[in-house]
Amino acid sequence: MKKLLIFLGIFAALIGGGLFFFIGVDSVSTEQAAGGTLVNSIAQVKTEKTRPSVPLVETLSQPENSEKNDLLAISKVSFENKLARERELDSKLAAENLSETIKQIIIEMKSKGVELPEHLLKKLESNELSPSDFAEIKNYVDKALPPGEAEFRKKMLGYGMSYAELKTAYTERSLITGINYDQEMINNASIYKEITYNELKTFLNKGNRLPSNIVTALAGAQRIDLLESLYGDGYVTELDYVNPYTHRNALEDFVDGYINSPKDMSANQAIKAIDMILHLGVNPVPQDGTRDALDYALGNISDSNAESIALISKKLIESGVGFQNSHIYLLQKFKIDFPKIYDQYFQSYFDQYSTNP
Repeated sequence: MKKLLIFLGIFAALIGGGLFFFIGVDSVSTEQAAGGTLVNSIAQVKTEKTRPSVPLVETLSQPENSEKNDLLAISKVSFENKLARERELDSKLAAENLSETIKQIIIEMKSKGVELPEHLLKKLESNELSPSDFAEIKNYVDKALPPGEAEFRKKMLGYGMSYAELKTAYTERSLITGINYDQEMINNASIYKEITYNELKTFLNKGNRLPSNIVTALAGAQRIDLLESLYGDGYVTELDYVNPYTHRNALEDFVDGYINSPKDMSANQAIKAIDMILHLGVNPVPQDGTRDALDYALGNISDSNAESIALISKKLIESGVGFQNSHIYLLQKFKIDFPKIYDQYFQSYFDQYSTNP
């Protein structure tokens, strides 16, 4: 089902002309370009490797004769419970969205003059499409689009393009097709690394809309300044938004984005950004049973970033992200692999928390 949803998400983007990528997140969502019908059925799917099923209720009892290795095993249950909860939410969301996503795509295809043969419509509605069916549907869609449009939109789906490059590409393409790509620009997360507030307001003043996940997208792009401005002027109101496809709120997406792009700001700058996020009123720990900001920080420690993650992790604990068994597990793993680095950056502060669960 996940593979089908991923395909449908990209497929809807090619038809509708809109796409929004999260920075640093394995997920995709789709929206219609300006002037068209909004495709509300998002096909974002978090792609984690399948892990063995584990209980969702945290096990805190400790076996007899347990020592250091048992501490790792017991605390591991807490971490795996969070992953299991995310998989449970993924499955529920996929099931809820599949039929509506298919309906919306069929509507979009008809609005674009794409008429599918009856056998393909039946397979699409019953979720029985094969790879050869995908190729056949793509041929029908390509014929309904302007020449080269499918290839252009595929190119825009990728990462790595700057805001200036995207703006130029969309402008030049618009001169050829006559299509207004403003909404697609706003839906492309690559622009949020560089776009200014005034430039973004220009798009909004033309009637374009911010994606529903703009709060977490800006946090992941480390653009807390832009988020603060949008909130201050009333463009953003739901600061406690939790992305249902990644299970992350703004704080969690910021930490994940910082860990994945540490060169974009120093640890001290990241700490100030965390203060800004929390000052806006973002909940440090959404109570949804999934990984929290400290899990994302401690889950990405290496010998090269240990010092900065230690500083960020201390800040998160002091800001209200409670220390849990899952965090003990991640720290114990790092301690076993890099004992000297652990002693240098983590021992003095974190040993007070790393007790038996």
